[in-house]
Amino acid sequence: MDNPKLIQLEAFFAGRTLPQTIVLGPGETITDIPKFLDKHFTVLQAEGAANLKEPYMARLLKQQGLLSYF
Repeated sequence: MDNPKLIQLEAFFAGRTLPQTIVLGPGETITDIPKFLDKHFTVLQAEGAANLKEPYMARLLKQQGLLSYF
């Protein structure tokens, strides 16, 4: 994993106290945040087309933005 943004996101979420649920937007309610993070980081670290990974990165960035206020 050489993506600096991904490394930065992992560091942001590591050891952070997370809420039970978070609403990213209409129809985007995360109810199991640790599982959400695990799955998203797994997809982003895997080999594959970058354009298929864009929604995963976008959701992580959106969550990071919302949690920055806590």
